[in-house]
Amino acid sequence: MSAKIGKPGFWDNLIPPKGGLFGAQLAGWTPGLAAKSGLGCRVLADQMIQVAPAVALAADVYVPRFLGRHPAVVAFAAYSKELQAAGAPTGNNETGSPPVFTNRGYAHVIVTRRGMGRSGGADAVYLNDTDVVDHAKVIQWAAAQPWCDGQVVLFGTSYYGLTQPQVARLQPPALKGFFSIEMCTDFFRHIAMFGGAPQPDFFALWMGANFTPLQFALRVPPLLRALVSHVINSPLKRVWWPQLKKRMSRIMKGFERLTPTMATRELFAGLMLDGKTRATSPLPAGPSGMLGDITVPFVVVQNSGYLNLHQFGAYDLFEMPAPRPTEDG
Repeated sequence: MSAKIGKPGFWDNLIPPKGGLFGAQLAGWTPGLAAKSGLGCRVLADQMIQVAPAVALAADVYVPRFLGRHPAVVAFAAYSKELQAAGAPTGNNETGSPPVFTNRGYAHVIVTRRGMGRSGGADAVYLNDTDVVDHAKVIQWAAAQPWCDGQVVLFGTSYYGLTQPQVARLQPPALKGFFSIEMCTDFFRHIAMFGGAPQPDFFALWMGANFTPLQFALRVPPLLRALVSHVINSPLKRVWWPQLKKRMSRIMKGFERLTPTMATRELFAGLMLDGKTRATSPLPAGPSGMLGDITVPFVVVQNSGYLNLHQFGAYDLFEMPAPRPTEDG
């Protein structure tokens, strides 16, 4: 089910990416040496995962430097994958940092959905049912690879988190659990019409940051990504990061002024002008109300300071019905 199962390229792995742990973490712990050293990291760049007869999705697979089979951590979204390992996408690194996973003995798989970057197929409305089925196929593909021990979990923040309960409902056999950070379950109520009103400011910022023609065409060689990761995650971050935070509002306004692709602009119009009811919204409904179909264990993390967008999806997941008892008890 793969159009490319290659060995790690020499130039791709001339410089390994540097992990992105920095300072005290949101959960209240400061990373120690055990989190920053270990098994190394190499990339299998642009692995093509066939999900339909003429459609393959592009993925970067990060594995420890020694040969072996490892549990896989899959991150799936509509965003370009090209800068995720560098720790410098347009927002923040929502897939997690590949060396943090590989140093602990996991494979880290970052996948881009149909229509974005090197992935085939047509761009479509976010979080659509085809994406969900594709995600399940990616899980089974990863489990069958020579670098995987057959066990797969999901990980990621925001969009990478939203996809997880959707695909968990399908119960792919290889999926053993998921770890979702800041996610939603009712896409109309939690995203498009939060509080009963359309969200033009959020969508203008989000679409300008992630869905411009540049983002769709972006290609950053793995060697360059690794170099960037060493700069971003160097001790210099203590100098430039505070300065960047002071200018964040200006940067966000700059994203709002960027022009997304025509298809993205048409979706923006559909969401803001025509999609003000559930019947007319172009977004899928989401898994809310069907979360009892999830049988694997999961962890959901929510920043209580966020009063909108993600928070109520996290509550919804924790309130899902308990699994039905089996004949075994």
